[in-house]
Amino acid sequence: MAIGLKNNIKKTAVVYDKWLSTLGGGEVVACNFTKALHEVGYETTFIAGNLVDPKIIKDKLKIDLTGINFIEVWNDEDRISQLTENTDIFVNASYMDYTLSKSKHNYYYTSFPTKANNNPKAYIINNILLPLLSKHIKPVEFSSNSVNTKEENGHLLYQIDKNLEVKFSYLKPAREYLCKFSIFYPLVSKYSQECTKYELKNASLTSQNIRFDHLHNVIHYELKFIPNFKTTNLNIIFSNFRDEAYLINPRIITYNPINKRFLKLIEHKFINRLRAGFFYNIKGRMKKFDLIFANSSFTQKWIKKYWNTPSTVLYPPVSLIKSNKKIIKNNQICSVGRFFTLGHGKKQEIMVNAFKQLCDKGLKEWELHLAGGLGNEESSQNFMKELQNQSKGYPIFFHINCSRKEIENIYLSSKIYWHATGFGENQDINPIKFEHFGIAPIEAISAKCVPVLFNGGGLPDTVKSFHISSKKYLFNSIPELIDKTEYIILNYNKQSKIINKIQKKLLETYSEKAFKNKFIKQITNA
Repeated sequence: MAIGLKNNIKKTAVVYDKWLSTLGGGEVVACNFTKALHEVGYETTFIAGNLVDPKIIKDKLKIDLTGINFIEVWNDEDRISQLTENTDIFVNASYMDYTLSKSKHNYYYTSFPTKANNNPKAYIINNILLPLLSKHIKPVEFSSNSVNTKEENGHLLYQIDKNLEVKFSYLKPAREYLCKFSIFYPLVSKYSQECTKYELKNASLTSQNIRFDHLHNVIHYELKFIPNFKTTNLNIIFSNFRDEAYLINPRIITYNPINKRFLKLIEHKFINRLRAGFFYNIKGRMKKFDLIFANSSFTQKWIKKYWNTPSTVLYPPVSLIKSNKKIIKNNQICSVGRFFTLGHGKKQEIMVNAFKQLCDKGLKEWELHLAGGLGNEESSQNFMKELQNQSKGYPIFFHINCSRKEIENIYLSSKIYWHATGFGENQDINPIKFEHFGIAPIEAISAKCVPVLFNGGGLPDTVKSFHISSKKYLFNSIPELIDKTEYIILNYNKQSKIINKIQKKLLETYSEKAFKNKFIKQITNA
Protein backbone atom coordinates (compact mmCIF):
# COMPACT_ATOMS: atom_id res chain seq x y z
CA MET A 1 0.00 0.00 0.00
CA ALA A 2 1.36 3.42 -0.91
CA ILE A 3 2.05 5.71 2.02
CA GLY A 4 2.90 9.01 0.39
CA LEU A 5 1.31 12.28 1.41
CA LYS A 6 -2.31 12.52 0.37
CA ASN A 7 -4.81 15.36 0.37
CA ASN A 8 -2.28 17.64 2.07
CA ILE A 9 -2.83 15.82 5.37
CA LYS A 10 0.33 16.09 7.46
CA LYS A 11 1.92 12.70 7.97
CA THR A 12 4.18 11.92 10.92
CA ALA A 13 7.44 10.00 11.01
CA VAL A 14 9.84 8.95 13.75
CA VAL A 15 13.48 7.99 13.29
CA TYR A 16 15.23 6.18 16.13
CA ASP A 17 18.97 5.92 16.73
CA LYS A 18 20.07 5.36 20.30
CA TRP A 19 23.71 6.03 19.43
CA LEU A 20 23.28 9.50 17.88
CA SER A 21 25.87 11.09 20.18
CA THR A 22 28.64 8.91 18.70
CA LEU A 23 28.16 10.75 15.38
CA GLY A 24 29.53 7.78 13.44
CA GLY A 25 28.62 6.27 10.09
CA GLY A 26 25.35 4.80 11.37
CA GLU A 27 24.34 8.22 12.60
CA VAL A 28 24.94 9.69 9.15
CA VAL A 29 22.35 7.20 7.89
CA ALA A 30 19.84 7.99 10.65
CA CYS A 31 20.15 11.74 10.12
CA ASN A 32 19.68 11.34 6.37
CA PHE A 33 16.53 9.26 6.93
CA THR A 34 15.28 12.14 9.09
CA LYS A 35 16.20 14.78 6.54
CA ALA A 36 14.65 12.83 3.63
CA LEU A 37 11.32 12.33 5.42
CA HIS A 38 11.21 15.98 6.47
CA GLU A 39 11.94 17.17 2.93
CA VAL A 40 9.06 15.19 1.43
CA GLY A 41 6.62 16.65 3.94
CA TYR A 42 6.57 14.44 7.02
CA GLU A 43 6.43 16.01 10.46
CA THR A 44 9.53 14.24 11.72
CA THR A 45 10.81 13.39 15.19
CA PHE A 46 14.24 11.99 16.03
CA ILE A 47 14.44 9.78 19.13
CA ALA A 48 18.00 9.44 20.45
CA GLY A 49 19.61 7.92 23.51
CA ASN A 50 21.52 11.15 24.12
CA LEU A 51 20.46 14.47 22.66
CA VAL A 52 22.91 16.29 20.40
CA ASP A 53 22.69 19.96 19.48
CA PRO A 54 21.63 20.18 15.78
CA LYS A 55 24.44 22.72 15.32
CA ILE A 56 26.96 20.03 16.27
CA ILE A 57 25.30 17.58 13.86
CA LYS A 58 25.56 20.16 11.10
CA ASP A 59 29.18 20.92 11.95
CA LYS A 60 30.39 17.32 12.20
CA LEU A 61 28.10 15.51 9.74
CA LYS A 62 27.15 18.37 7.40
CA ILE A 63 23.45 17.49 7.76
CA ASP A 64 20.96 20.26 8.50
CA LEU A 65 18.15 19.02 10.77
CA THR A 66 16.46 22.37 11.28
CA GLY A 67 12.76 21.85 12.00
CA ILE A 68 13.21 18.38 13.50
CA ASN A 69 11.81 17.56 16.93
CA PHE A 70 14.29 15.69 19.18
CA ILE A 71 13.33 13.45 22.11
CA GLU A 72 15.70 11.60 24.44
CA VAL A 73 14.92 7.96 25.31
CA TRP A 74 17.45 5.44 26.58
CA ASN A 75 16.71 1.69 26.78
CA ASP A 76 12.96 2.10 27.15
CA GLU A 77 10.89 0.33 24.49
CA ASP A 78 7.66 1.01 26.38
CA ARG A 79 8.17 4.75 26.14
CA ILE A 80 8.99 4.55 22.43
CA SER A 81 5.73 2.65 21.95
CA GLN A 82 3.87 5.50 23.66
CA LEU A 83 5.65 8.18 21.63
CA THR A 84 5.00 6.45 18.29
CA GLU A 85 1.35 5.64 18.79
CA ASN A 86 -0.72 7.03 15.89
CA THR A 87 2.37 7.96 13.85
CA ASP A 88 2.70 6.89 10.22
CA ILE A 89 6.31 5.77 9.88
CA PHE A 90 8.94 4.46 12.28
CA VAL A 91 12.49 3.92 11.04
CA ASN A 92 14.77 2.10 13.46
CA ALA A 93 18.36 2.88 12.45
CA SER A 94 19.87 2.00 15.83
CA TYR A 95 22.73 -0.49 15.71
CA MET A 96 21.91 -3.82 17.43
CA ASP A 97 18.73 -2.32 18.87
CA TYR A 98 15.56 -4.05 17.71
CA THR A 99 12.97 -1.78 19.30
CA LEU A 100 9.53 -1.96 17.70
CA SER A 101 7.00 0.83 17.64
CA LYS A 102 3.26 1.36 17.34
CA SER A 103 3.59 3.27 14.06
CA LYS A 104 1.48 2.17 11.12
CA HIS A 105 4.62 1.21 9.18
CA ASN A 106 7.90 -0.01 10.67
CA TYR A 107 11.26 -0.14 8.87
CA TYR A 108 14.59 -1.39 10.11
CA TYR A 109 17.98 -0.36 8.76
CA THR A 110 20.58 -3.04 9.36
CA SER A 111 24.20 -2.10 9.83
CA PHE A 112 24.77 -5.74 10.76
CA PRO A 113 22.39 -8.34 12.19
CA THR A 114 22.62 -9.93 15.61
CA LYS A 115 22.80 -13.69 15.46
CA ALA A 116 19.47 -15.13 16.59
CA ASN A 117 20.73 -18.00 18.73
CA ASN A 118 18.00 -20.43 19.70
CA ASN A 119 20.22 -22.87 21.61
CA PRO A 120 19.68 -23.47 25.36
CA LYS A 121 22.69 -21.35 26.38
CA ALA A 122 21.50 -18.31 24.40
CA TYR A 123 17.96 -18.76 25.75
CA ILE A 124 19.24 -18.76 29.33
CA ILE A 125 21.39 -15.64 28.74
CA ASN A 126 18.75 -13.58 26.89
CA ASN A 127 15.59 -14.71 28.67
CA ILE A 128 16.81 -15.35 32.21
CA LEU A 129 20.30 -14.04 33.03
CA LEU A 130 20.18 -10.59 31.39
CA PRO A 131 16.71 -9.70 32.75
CA LEU A 132 17.90 -10.81 36.20
CA LEU A 133 21.14 -8.84 36.00
CA SER A 134 19.29 -5.74 34.79
CA LYS A 135 17.53 -5.64 38.16
CA HIS A 136 20.81 -5.45 40.04
CA ILE A 137 23.34 -3.91 37.63
CA LYS A 138 22.48 -0.39 36.46
CA PRO A 139 24.91 0.64 33.69
CA VAL A 140 26.16 4.21 33.96
CA GLU A 141 25.86 6.14 30.71
CA PHE A 142 27.16 9.66 30.16
CA SER A 143 25.25 11.99 27.87
CA SER A 144 28.51 13.35 26.46
CA ASN A 145 31.10 11.25 24.63
CA SER A 146 33.94 13.59 25.52
CA VAL A 147 34.13 13.52 29.32
CA ASN A 148 37.66 14.10 30.62
CA THR A 149 38.78 11.47 33.10
CA LYS A 150 41.69 10.77 35.40
CA GLU A 151 42.53 8.08 37.92
CA GLU A 152 43.31 8.82 41.54
CA ASN A 153 43.59 6.45 44.51
CA GLY A 154 42.11 3.62 42.47
CA HIS A 155 39.03 5.64 41.45
CA LEU A 156 38.09 6.85 37.97
CA LEU A 157 37.23 10.55 38.19
CA TYR A 158 34.97 12.30 35.66
CA GLN A 159 35.61 16.01 35.27
CA ILE A 160 32.58 18.27 35.62
CA ASP A 161 32.74 20.99 32.97
CA LYS A 162 29.81 23.32 33.69
CA ASN A 163 27.51 20.31 33.78
CA LEU A 164 27.75 16.54 33.56
CA GLU A 165 24.77 14.28 32.91
CA VAL A 166 24.59 10.62 33.89
CA LYS A 167 21.90 8.11 32.92
CA PHE A 168 20.71 5.17 35.02
CA SER A 169 18.61 2.66 33.10
CA TYR A 170 16.55 -0.48 33.77
CA LEU A 171 14.64 1.24 36.55
CA LYS A 172 11.09 0.40 37.48
CA PRO A 173 8.71 3.39 37.44
CA ALA A 174 7.00 4.16 40.76
CA ARG A 175 9.63 2.24 42.77
CA GLU A 176 12.01 4.10 45.11
CA TYR A 177 15.76 3.92 44.40
CA LEU A 178 18.89 5.13 46.16
CA CYS A 179 21.55 6.93 44.11
CA LYS A 180 25.01 7.56 45.54
CA PHE A 181 27.82 9.66 44.15
CA SER A 182 30.67 11.83 45.37
CA ILE A 183 32.30 15.01 44.12
CA PHE A 184 36.01 15.61 44.62
CA TYR A 185 37.38 19.15 44.74
CA PRO A 186 41.20 19.28 44.45
CA LEU A 187 41.05 22.79 45.94
CA VAL A 188 38.05 22.61 48.23
CA SER A 189 36.62 25.80 49.68
CA LYS A 190 33.55 26.88 51.56
CA TYR A 191 32.01 27.82 48.21
CA SER A 192 32.31 24.32 46.73
CA GLN A 193 28.83 23.11 47.59
CA GLU A 194 27.26 26.45 46.70
CA CYS A 195 28.70 26.17 43.19
CA THR A 196 27.52 22.60 42.71
CA LYS A 197 23.89 21.75 42.11
CA TYR A 198 22.14 18.68 40.81
CA GLU A 199 18.80 17.82 39.29
CA LEU A 200 17.03 14.56 38.56
CA LYS A 201 15.21 14.36 35.23
CA ASN A 202 12.22 12.06 34.76
CA ALA A 203 12.06 11.43 38.50
CA SER A 204 10.78 12.77 41.81
CA LEU A 205 13.26 13.32 44.65
CA THR A 206 12.02 11.88 47.96
CA SER A 207 15.02 12.58 50.23
CA GLN A 208 18.65 13.66 50.21
CA ASN A 209 21.66 13.32 52.48
CA ILE A 210 24.83 15.37 51.91
CA ARG A 211 28.01 14.65 53.88
CA PHE A 212 31.34 16.55 53.85
CA ASP A 213 34.69 14.78 54.05
CA HIS A 214 37.07 17.68 54.68
CA LEU A 215 40.05 15.37 55.10
CA HIS A 216 39.82 14.17 51.48
CA ASN A 217 38.12 17.23 49.91
CA VAL A 218 35.05 15.19 48.97
CA ILE A 219 31.31 15.77 49.29
CA HIS A 220 29.19 12.60 49.38
CA TYR A 221 25.59 12.60 48.13
CA GLU A 222 22.79 10.10 48.77
CA LEU A 223 19.55 10.71 46.89
CA LYS A 224 16.34 8.74 47.10
CA PHE A 225 14.02 9.11 44.14
CA ILE A 226 11.10 7.60 42.26
CA PRO A 227 11.56 7.42 38.45
CA ASN A 228 8.80 8.32 36.01
CA PHE A 229 10.30 6.14 33.28
CA LYS A 230 12.78 3.28 33.01
CA THR A 231 15.69 5.73 32.71
CA THR A 232 16.53 8.63 35.02
CA ASN A 233 19.11 11.33 34.33
CA LEU A 234 21.29 12.83 37.05
CA ASN A 235 22.52 16.24 35.90
CA ILE A 236 25.30 17.84 37.94
CA ILE A 237 25.62 21.58 37.33
CA PHE A 238 28.88 23.31 38.21
CA SER A 239 29.04 27.12 37.96
CA ASN A 240 30.79 30.23 39.24
CA PHE A 241 33.73 28.22 40.51
CA ARG A 242 37.12 28.49 38.84
CA ASP A 243 38.73 25.35 40.19
CA GLU A 244 38.24 21.76 39.07
CA ALA A 245 35.64 19.30 40.31
CA TYR A 246 35.26 15.59 39.60
CA LEU A 247 32.42 13.11 39.85
CA ILE A 248 33.29 9.82 41.58
CA ASN A 249 31.48 6.49 41.37
CA PRO A 250 27.88 7.42 40.42
CA ARG A 251 25.71 4.36 41.08
CA ILE A 252 22.31 3.01 41.96
CA ILE A 253 22.23 0.93 45.13
CA THR A 254 20.11 -2.20 44.82
CA TYR A 255 19.15 -4.32 47.77
CA ASN A 256 19.14 -7.90 46.62
CA PRO A 257 19.93 -11.44 47.72
CA ILE A 258 22.57 -11.91 45.01
CA ASN A 259 26.13 -12.00 46.32
CA LYS A 260 27.86 -8.69 45.51
CA ARG A 261 31.19 -10.41 44.87
CA PHE A 262 29.52 -12.63 42.27
CA LEU A 263 28.01 -9.56 40.58
CA LYS A 264 31.44 -7.91 40.40
CA LEU A 265 32.90 -11.01 38.75
CA ILE A 266 30.35 -11.14 35.94
CA GLU A 267 29.53 -7.43 35.54
CA HIS A 268 32.40 -6.74 33.11
CA LYS A 269 31.26 -9.59 30.87
CA PHE A 270 27.66 -8.41 30.47
CA ILE A 271 27.81 -4.64 31.03
CA ASN A 272 27.99 -3.84 27.30
CA ARG A 273 25.11 -6.23 26.57
CA LEU A 274 23.05 -4.32 29.11
CA ARG A 275 24.12 -0.97 27.60
CA ALA A 276 23.03 -2.09 24.14
CA GLY A 277 19.75 -3.55 25.39
CA PHE A 278 18.54 -7.11 25.13
CA PHE A 279 15.69 -8.42 23.02
CA TYR A 280 13.74 -11.67 22.98
CA ASN A 281 12.95 -13.64 19.83
CA ILE A 282 14.85 -11.51 17.33
CA LYS A 283 13.65 -13.54 14.33
CA GLY A 284 10.05 -12.98 15.39
CA ARG A 285 10.66 -9.27 15.91
CA MET A 286 12.18 -8.79 12.47
CA LYS A 287 9.17 -10.33 10.76
CA LYS A 288 7.03 -7.53 12.24
CA PHE A 289 8.87 -4.86 10.25
CA ASP A 290 7.33 -3.91 6.90
CA LEU A 291 10.73 -3.83 5.26
CA ILE A 292 14.32 -4.50 6.31
CA PHE A 293 17.12 -2.54 4.68
CA ALA A 294 20.70 -3.82 4.48
CA ASN A 295 23.62 -1.45 4.12
CA SER A 296 25.50 -3.80 1.75
CA SER A 297 25.31 -7.15 0.01
CA PHE A 298 27.65 -8.47 2.74
CA THR A 299 25.12 -7.52 5.41
CA GLN A 300 22.24 -8.81 3.26
CA LYS A 301 23.90 -12.23 3.13
CA TRP A 302 24.13 -12.42 6.92
CA ILE A 303 20.55 -11.16 7.43
CA LYS A 304 19.38 -14.12 5.38
CA LYS A 305 21.65 -16.49 7.29
CA TYR A 306 20.82 -15.20 10.78
CA TRP A 307 17.17 -14.16 10.44
CA ASN A 308 16.00 -16.14 7.41
CA THR A 309 14.25 -13.06 6.09
CA PRO A 310 14.60 -11.04 2.86
CA SER A 311 16.07 -7.55 2.81
CA THR A 312 16.71 -4.73 0.37
CA VAL A 313 20.18 -3.24 -0.09
CA LEU A 314 20.19 0.50 0.52
CA TYR A 315 23.71 1.90 0.46
CA PRO A 316 24.34 4.50 3.15
CA PRO A 317 24.45 8.10 1.95
CA VAL A 318 27.96 9.39 1.72
CA SER A 319 28.79 13.05 2.04
CA LEU A 320 30.98 13.17 -1.03
CA ILE A 321 33.79 15.65 -0.67
CA LYS A 322 34.19 18.49 -3.12
CA SER A 323 36.66 21.34 -3.21
CA ASN A 324 36.35 24.57 -5.16
CA LYS A 325 40.07 25.09 -4.82
CA LYS A 326 42.81 23.13 -6.51
CA ILE A 327 43.53 20.07 -4.38
CA ILE A 328 47.09 19.99 -3.09
CA LYS A 329 48.05 16.51 -1.97
CA ASN A 330 50.75 16.02 0.65
CA ASN A 331 52.86 12.95 1.24
CA GLN A 332 50.48 11.52 3.78
CA ILE A 333 48.35 8.47 4.40
CA CYS A 334 45.12 8.83 6.34
CA SER A 335 42.44 6.68 7.91
CA VAL A 336 39.17 7.72 9.53
CA GLY A 337 37.24 5.72 12.11
CA ARG A 338 36.34 5.67 15.79
CA PHE A 339 39.01 4.66 18.28
CA PHE A 340 37.50 1.70 20.09
CA THR A 341 38.09 -2.02 20.57
CA LEU A 342 34.55 -3.42 20.74
CA GLY A 343 32.64 -4.85 17.76
CA HIS A 344 34.12 -3.89 14.41
CA GLY A 345 37.10 -1.96 15.76
CA LYS A 346 38.99 0.00 13.13
CA LYS A 347 42.33 -1.74 13.80
CA GLN A 348 44.38 1.44 14.04
CA GLU A 349 47.09 -0.61 15.75
CA ILE A 350 47.62 -2.56 12.50
CA MET A 351 48.08 0.64 10.53
CA VAL A 352 50.49 2.07 13.10
CA ASN A 353 52.51 -1.15 12.87
CA ALA A 354 52.56 -1.12 9.05
CA PHE A 355 53.55 2.55 8.85
CA LYS A 356 56.38 2.07 11.34
CA GLN A 357 57.68 -0.78 9.17
CA LEU A 358 57.50 1.46 6.10
CA CYS A 359 59.53 4.10 7.90
CA ASP A 360 62.04 1.53 9.13
CA LYS A 361 62.47 0.35 5.51
CA GLY A 362 63.47 3.87 4.51
CA LEU A 363 60.24 5.76 3.74
CA LYS A 364 60.92 9.42 4.41
CA GLU A 365 58.88 12.64 4.41
CA TRP A 366 55.58 10.77 4.68
CA GLU A 367 53.07 11.01 7.53
CA LEU A 368 50.23 8.87 8.86
CA HIS A 369 47.10 10.73 10.05
CA LEU A 370 44.48 8.82 12.06
CA ALA A 371 41.21 10.64 12.76
CA GLY A 372 38.04 9.64 14.58
CA GLY A 373 35.82 9.88 17.61
CA LEU A 374 36.94 8.76 21.06
CA GLY A 375 34.44 7.86 23.78
CA ASN A 376 34.97 8.11 27.52
CA GLU A 377 34.70 4.36 28.19
CA GLU A 378 37.83 3.00 29.85
CA SER A 379 38.62 0.45 27.12
CA SER A 380 38.69 3.15 24.42
CA GLN A 381 40.76 5.54 26.52
CA ASN A 382 43.32 2.81 27.23
CA PHE A 383 43.40 1.87 23.53
CA MET A 384 44.23 5.45 22.58
CA LYS A 385 47.03 5.64 25.16
CA GLU A 386 48.52 2.43 23.78
CA LEU A 387 48.36 3.75 20.20
CA GLN A 388 50.10 6.96 21.23
CA ASN A 389 52.81 5.02 23.05
CA GLN A 390 53.39 2.79 20.01
CA SER A 391 53.66 5.84 17.74
CA LYS A 392 56.37 7.70 19.64
CA GLY A 393 59.29 8.67 17.45
CA TYR A 394 57.34 8.31 14.18
CA PRO A 395 55.43 10.92 12.10
CA ILE A 396 52.05 9.59 13.20
CA PHE A 397 49.34 12.10 14.12
CA PHE A 398 46.00 11.61 15.90
CA HIS A 399 42.97 13.84 15.30
CA ILE A 400 40.49 13.10 18.10
CA ASN A 401 36.81 14.18 18.08
CA CYS A 402 37.59 16.73 15.38
CA SER A 403 35.12 18.69 13.29
CA ARG A 404 33.79 17.60 9.92
CA LYS A 405 35.79 20.37 8.26
CA GLU A 406 39.02 19.04 9.74
CA ILE A 407 38.15 15.50 8.58
CA GLU A 408 37.59 16.78 5.05
CA ASN A 409 40.88 18.66 5.08
CA ILE A 410 42.66 15.46 6.13
CA TYR A 411 41.08 13.57 3.23
CA LEU A 412 41.83 16.34 0.73
CA SER A 413 45.46 16.67 1.73
CA SER A 414 46.16 12.90 1.74
CA LYS A 415 47.36 10.86 -1.22
CA ILE A 416 46.54 7.41 0.16
CA TYR A 417 43.72 6.07 2.33
CA TRP A 418 44.05 2.95 4.52
CA HIS A 419 41.25 0.90 6.08
CA ALA A 420 41.98 -2.23 8.14
CA THR A 421 38.71 -3.16 9.89
CA GLY A 422 38.39 -6.95 10.09
CA PHE A 423 42.12 -7.63 9.88
CA GLY A 424 43.08 -10.77 11.79
CA GLU A 425 39.47 -11.85 12.34
CA ASN A 426 37.62 -14.93 11.05
CA GLN A 427 34.80 -13.83 8.73
CA ASP A 428 32.84 -17.07 9.13
CA ILE A 429 33.02 -17.01 12.94
CA ASN A 430 32.95 -13.26 13.69
CA PRO A 431 31.51 -11.40 10.67
CA ILE A 432 30.40 -8.61 13.01
CA LYS A 433 34.05 -7.60 13.46
CA PHE A 434 34.38 -6.67 9.79
CA GLU A 435 33.47 -3.45 8.00
CA HIS A 436 29.89 -4.07 6.99
CA PHE A 437 29.91 -1.27 4.42
CA GLY A 438 32.46 1.44 5.09
CA ILE A 439 31.47 5.08 4.62
CA ALA A 440 34.95 6.48 5.26
CA PRO A 441 36.60 4.70 2.28
CA ILE A 442 33.95 6.16 -0.07
CA GLU A 443 34.53 9.64 1.38
CA ALA A 444 38.26 9.21 0.90
CA ILE A 445 37.87 8.13 -2.73
CA SER A 446 35.61 11.14 -3.37
CA ALA A 447 38.48 13.29 -2.04
CA LYS A 448 40.66 11.52 -4.63
CA CYS A 449 42.66 9.42 -2.20
CA VAL A 450 43.98 6.14 -3.59
CA PRO A 451 42.51 3.38 -1.36
CA VAL A 452 44.26 0.36 0.13
CA LEU A 453 41.52 -1.59 1.93
CA PHE A 454 41.42 -4.84 3.87
CA ASN A 455 40.04 -7.69 1.80
CA GLY A 456 37.05 -8.58 3.97
CA GLY A 457 33.48 -7.67 4.84
CA GLY A 458 31.85 -5.08 2.61
CA LEU A 459 35.13 -3.47 1.50
CA PRO A 460 35.72 -5.72 -1.56
CA ASP A 461 32.24 -4.74 -2.82
CA THR A 462 33.28 -1.09 -2.66
CA VAL A 463 36.27 -1.74 -4.91
CA LYS A 464 34.22 -3.91 -7.29
CA SER A 465 31.51 -1.24 -7.60
CA PHE A 466 34.02 1.01 -9.36
CA HIS A 467 35.23 -1.73 -11.71
CA ILE A 468 38.83 -1.29 -10.63
CA SER A 469 41.38 -4.00 -9.89
CA SER A 470 40.96 -5.64 -6.50
CA LYS A 471 44.55 -6.90 -6.71
CA LYS A 472 45.92 -3.37 -6.45
CA TYR A 473 43.62 -1.97 -3.79
CA LEU A 474 42.90 -4.85 -1.38
CA PHE A 475 45.32 -6.42 1.11
CA ASN A 476 45.26 -9.57 3.25
CA SER A 477 48.38 -9.10 5.38
CA ILE A 478 50.66 -6.37 6.70
CA PRO A 479 53.37 -7.22 4.13
CA GLU A 480 50.73 -6.85 1.37
CA LEU A 481 49.60 -3.51 2.82
CA ILE A 482 53.21 -2.33 2.80
CA ASP A 483 53.93 -3.63 -0.73
CA LYS A 484 50.78 -2.12 -2.27
CA THR A 485 51.38 1.19 -0.54
CA GLU A 486 54.94 1.29 -1.86
CA TYR A 487 53.64 0.55 -5.37
CA ILE A 488 51.12 3.41 -5.17
CA ILE A 489 53.78 5.81 -3.89
CA LEU A 490 56.06 4.93 -6.82
CA ASN A 491 53.20 5.11 -9.36
CA TYR A 492 51.09 7.83 -7.76
CA ASN A 493 50.39 9.91 -10.89
CA LYS A 494 48.99 6.90 -12.75
CA GLN A 495 46.94 5.75 -9.74
CA SER A 496 45.47 9.20 -9.11
CA LYS A 497 44.19 9.35 -12.71
CA ILE A 498 42.32 6.06 -12.18
CA ILE A 499 40.65 7.48 -9.07
CA ASN A 500 39.68 10.67 -10.94
CA LYS A 501 37.85 8.62 -13.58
CA ILE A 502 35.46 6.95 -11.09
CA GLN A 503 34.06 10.15 -9.54
CA LYS A 504 30.88 10.05 -11.67
CA LYS A 505 30.15 6.50 -10.49
CA LEU A 506 30.43 7.74 -6.91
CA LEU A 507 27.61 10.24 -7.44
CA GLU A 508 25.32 7.70 -9.10
CA THR A 509 25.76 5.09 -6.38
CA TYR A 510 26.62 6.65 -3.04
CA SER A 511 25.40 10.25 -2.94
CA GLU A 512 22.79 11.56 -0.50
CA LYS A 513 20.47 12.15 -3.46
CA ALA A 514 20.76 8.51 -4.58
CA PHE A 515 20.03 7.35 -1.01
CA LYS A 516 17.00 9.62 -0.60
CA ASN A 517 15.46 8.66 -3.95
CA LYS A 518 15.77 4.93 -3.33
CA PHE A 519 14.53 5.17 0.28
CA ILE A 520 11.43 7.23 -0.56
CA LYS A 521 10.67 4.96 -3.52
CA GLN A 522 10.88 1.86 -1.31
CA ILE A 523 8.60 3.13 1.45
CA THR A 524 6.13 4.56 -1.07
CA ASN A 525 5.78 1.14 -2.71
CA ALA A 526 5.84 -0.89 0.50
